[in-house]
This record gives sequence, C-alpha cells and structure tokens, in this order.
Amino acid sequence: YIMKNLKTLLALLFSMSLLLVPAKAQEGFSLGLTFGSHSLDQDADEDVDSNGSVDASHARTDTFVIPGITAAYTKDMGGMYSLTVGAEYIPFKANLETAINADTDSTDKDSAIDTTVKNQVSAELSNHISLVIQPTANISDTLSVFGTLGYSMADVDVQTTMQTSTSTSYDLELEGFRYGVGFRHFVDSIFIQVEGYIAEYDTISATTSDSTKVSVDADDTVLAVTVGTSF
Repeated sequence: YIMKNLKTLLALLFSMSLLLVPAKAQEGFSLGLTFGSHSLDQDADEDVDSNGSVDASHARTDTFVIPGITAAYTKDMGGMYSLTVGAEYIPFKANLETAINADTDSTDKDSAIDTTVKNQVSAELSNHISLVIQPTANISDTLSVFGTLGYSMADVDVQTTMQTSTSTSYDLELEGFRYGVGFRHFVDSIFIQVEGYIAEYDTISATTSDSTKVSVDADDTVLAVTVGTSF
C-alpha cells in the first residue's frame, strides 16, 4: 500500500513538472550529512524442528534516528531534467530493542512440552550502505524533485538466548531494494534535501544448534533530511 502511494506521488510530480519552464540543473559533485528517522518492521517465523512448517509468528517495529554521510554526482540531462548517482554510508551502529518471548516449549525438540521460559533475541545493525540513482526534474534554478531507485546493504549481529539451544551469535546481512521520492532546495551551493523512502530487504534466516529455524522479513520506512554542499 505504501509503495503504491509512493509510485503514484512520483508519477504526479513528474507529470506536473512537464508544465513548468525548463530550469538549470545544479551539476557537479556534492557531499552531505543525513539524519534518517527509521521505522524497521520485522515479521519473524519460527520453525522449531526445521521441517518447513511455521510453529509461531511474531511481528515488531523498531524506531531509531541515525546520521549518515552522502556523496553524489549530478549530471545535467538537458531541458529541465538531470540524473544524480550517489551513495549513502551510515558509520554508526543501531541497537534494536531486545525481543523477549515467553514460550511454553521443551528443552529438546523431540521432547514433550514441559516448562515456560523466556527466549531473547537482540540485534545490532552496522555498516549500512545504499547505492542510488535519482532521476530529477528541476522545478526552478533552486528547487528540484526526484525519485530514488537504489540498493541497500547492512550487517546484522544477532544474539540469541533460547530454551532449545545454548546462547548463540549470528553474523547476517540485510540486502534489498530502495524506493522513494523527495525534493532538494539550493541556496547558492548549500542545499537541504528531504526524502521519504522504503527499503524492502530480502528474508534472512538462522538455525540454532537444536534445529530451530527463525526467518525474518524486514522493511525499513525512512524520512531522511540531508544538509550538504555542491562543488
């Protein structure tokens, strides 16, 4: 539903831009500091004996604000259009709130249910990198609107304490496509950019020593504000 609205908004912005007088693009390199407000939705399925059936499902959302660094190059495509190619790197770590699940289970997957325990899972995101292209319509010499297509990657360090196995650590990778829309406003060589985007990550999974498989499908909805300079 959200992606459909983003695509509709992008189509509307570019349709409106066709009615405007061509403007000069701010061509060249740029550097910026980005502050992103993230809402990370996670849907997890638990398969106790790794037989392909889902024994339990969980859903949660983590919210956090984290800064990043952006670098890009903008090329004037003629008329009122330009194309920006860039990258964003988040050098800081984001700690997700520990998930605690009270579970009635067995201490062994082949045994009968015998006790109630708390399973705990914590995760830390790091080394988040996005590569993007941004088709842009220049509304005026100082204002432009753009759509974003990109690919995002991040390292995930997962710590688990579960009844069916000993405490375990997993080093996983999130990867997925990024879609969004935004606008950029210049004052001389300084610009402020506001962008809304969604990163739809591929499903990641891990299996404990006692054959409990957990699969997580994560989507990140972000409102990002960037302040930078072009040169």
